[in-house]
Amino acid sequence: VWGEAGADGRSHVYGRRVFGERISTAPQDISLPELEGRPGRDSDLPDLDIEDDSSYAWVVFRQGFQDGLATSRRIITRRLVGSQFEVPTVIDDLAFPVPDQGTTPRVELSGRGEGIAVSAHAGSGAPVGVAIHDDKPFPALRIAGGTGVPSQPVPTFPENGLGVVAAFGGVPGAETVRAFPWKIAVDKRTVDPPDGEVTLSRPELGPVDLAAGMDAAANRAGDVVVVFVQSGVDGRRLVSATFDRAPGAFRTYTTTRFRRFARPPLNWSESFELWGPLTYTVEIDGQPVGQTQDTRMKVPVAIADGLHKWRVIATDRRGQTEATKTSNLRVDARDPQLDVTIGSARAAGKVLRVRVRASDAAPGGVRASGLSRIRVDWGDRSRPVTIRGRNAVTLSHRYSPGKKRLRISATDRAGNSTVLRRTLTIKRGG
Repeated sequence: VWGEAGADGRSHVYGRRVFGERISTAPQDISLPELEGRPGRDSDLPDLDIEDDSSYAWVVFRQGFQDGLATSRRIITRRLVGSQFEVPTVIDDLAFPVPDQGTTPRVELSGRGEGIAVSAHAGSGAPVGVAIHDDKPFPALRIAGGTGVPSQPVPTFPENGLGVVAAFGGVPGAETVRAFPWKIAVDKRTVDPPDGEVTLSRPELGPVDLAAGMDAAANRAGDVVVVFVQSGVDGRRLVSATFDRAPGAFRTYTTTRFRRFARPPLNWSESFELWGPLTYTVEIDGQPVGQTQDTRMKVPVAIADGLHKWRVIATDRRGQTEATKTSNLRVDARDPQLDVTIGSARAAGKVLRVRVRASDAAPGGVRASGLSRIRVDWGDRSRPVTIRGRNAVTLSHRYSPGKKRLRISATDRAGNSTVLRRTLTIKRGG
């Protein structure tokens, strides 16, 4: 897109497709012949961005319209679909008769076609933004009030939708560079305005040079670099300022079931951060127990049996944090209690009774995982017996002569086991 004088003596904005090294044979005049019955005048300041699907793009530009004896300059956008531009939309927050003028339009899209278009009031300098969502521009929102400083806003919009608008601000003689975080969240067909502002320029480097302009770009995490010029007593500097997002949301992965580790291994997903490594702090019951730059850690101290609460806090190089939701951590590192009584019948063919009582009760009323099973292996190659759902059982068995290695175990739901072994000498029956 570009501006060019037309045969009618007015400047127009034209658009032309470029495919690789080929250029389309049909440039299109994007300017409007009229708006709300007011004849169109000069068009200029075009900007555009294109989606990953190159069939779609948005163009923004400024155009004047005859408004009585004056020319009012408005901000226009048009969407390219295939090879044709759709009907134009006004994206400033002005109305005829216009008390101010629109200027410095810019547009930035994600690969999916979501994005932000911005402009400013030429008189007051107030920056204005429009969210582009679902292939349409939403109503214009005033990003900040005007102070007479030309704001010259620049939008950024990464794939995650965490946009930032950078703009000049302050007051004449003490200009600043500001960043306005803007997450485009659509609710009931409306869009919320940007959430607060951050000053990026440093006063000790001198006044911001408005005439030198400004530019900005974002990575896929929404971190932004803004470049501009400041002029101090010791000369002009090209300044690079950053707007660094806090670490991304993440979650814990460790099971909430009882586990048999007094120092349980914990793991979690990675928090999304592109600028430098993260430090993860593990908290159990509100107290930090360790730090790592990995996404797993074995708790360095023994944890008492019972139910605990834990979470992980990610901290970036600037001290910004993001925490997981609090999760349950259940610990049962205590073996079950096992009491066994073996009958006195030790002759072949006689009935030998074995009474087994097991418990997974923890002292002090602490909740344990509970008993899972009792298992009796008679030690004579007969099928072992497994009992579930009962804490006490009496079993009977008949042995053949010889030495038998009886094995009785109790296992809780966390996997802790207590094992009792006895060697029985079975005599021949008489």
